[in-house]
Amino acid sequence: MSDTIQLSHKEEFKNWMREFKSHDDSTITTRVNNVERIEHAYGSLADQWKKDRFESLFDQLKYSKTDELLKRKYTGPLEINGDLYNNLATYRAALQLYSAFLSAQKLEKFGYPFGDIGEKVHIALERLNSTCKKKKSYKQKEVKELIISPLVNYLNDELLTLGYKFSTETVATINNDKKQSTDRYDIYGEAIGKPIIIIEVDTHRADQVAKKVVSRLSFNLDAEVLYVALVYPNNHQNKNAEKKECMKYFRLANDLFSIFTAPQKHFVSHWLFK
Repeated sequence: MSDTIQLSHKEEFKNWMREFKSHDDSTITTRVNNVERIEHAYGSLADQWKKDRFESLFDQLKYSKTDELLKRKYTGPLEINGDLYNNLATYRAALQLYSAFLSAQKLEKFGYPFGDIGEKVHIALERLNSTCKKKKSYKQKEVKELIISPLVNYLNDELLTLGYKFSTETVATINNDKKQSTDRYDIYGEAIGKPIIIIEVDTHRADQVAKKVVSRLSFNLDAEVLYVALVYPNNHQNKNAEKKECMKYFRLANDLFSIFTAPQKHFVSHWLFK
């Protein structure tokens, strides 16, 4: 593969690792080099990210302890000297970090999750931003009338051609260890053979966001998921501190969702009048 390929957004990736991961310069340089070697061997990561969020690439880089015990060979294009298991694990970790970086960026910057599906969800959210009555805070009744109800209409409008149907307050049930658990989604969209779309609507409080992320994720481990955390303003005295904490958990949620490559799961945050 040609060495002329340049890693997309290399400097932004470095800054992101420094700011949000607190990596030192040596670690940053090593991780960038790892990712660049993957790109030189396998081709444009930007194209592969747009295609399937690195799902097929992670599959090609798999190498388990069982593979090591059975002395299976790695047949890919990476040049690997030394311990095969540890080297491939290092490359996967670097790619996972780059994946988390890409997932944390604005939707339109590096391509939308699940292609046209993510783009149409983004359009629906932007339509809400442009039409929703702006307030300093919203009562629960206003959340339903001014945010959730119109957004469902926009989603049904934008994604109808893809076979999606959206509903509110959808109840889900699972059985774990002989115990039945239930969950209620603010907005839930599904279509045959396509990712589930879950949109949770809350004020910018980290505890609310984190609780829902963990719960919804555990209910849908075996499904492809596009999860949107939509947050709206409040007039709490400590609202600025709440926003900062909420942004921290958005980054953590991105990291968590980026772990899943099959089935794919993607986290998106959306601020209504930030």
